[in-house]
Amino acid sequence: PSTVDMFTSKQSPVSRRGLGFDRWDPDSTKHYPSDLASSQTYGHTGYTGTCVWVDPSRGLVYVFLSNRVNPTVSEKLGNLKIRGRIQDVVNKAIDESKK
Repeated sequence: PSTVDMFTSKQSPVSRRGLGFDRWDPDSTKHYPSDLASSQTYGHTGYTGTCVWVDPSRGLVYVFLSNRVNPTVSEKLGNLKIRGRIQDVVNKAIDESKK
């Protein structure tokens, strides 16, 4: 647990990142990684459009596999905010199932 805490905890006052993972951004104008992500969320994105996010508060591990580089590089995935939008659908479904 201490190693996981070290890799997922904020390590610098100038960055939201942990040692090995990206983290939820407290800047409410960014809504990163998604609008409904909790402050406990951590994960990593990949160049090809893939991502993995963990939200311990929801008991969620979210993996999104995609390919934005084949046959050519496209920014459509990012411009449409597909990763965050899908993550919000999953978060909302989990939250509503607990009501």
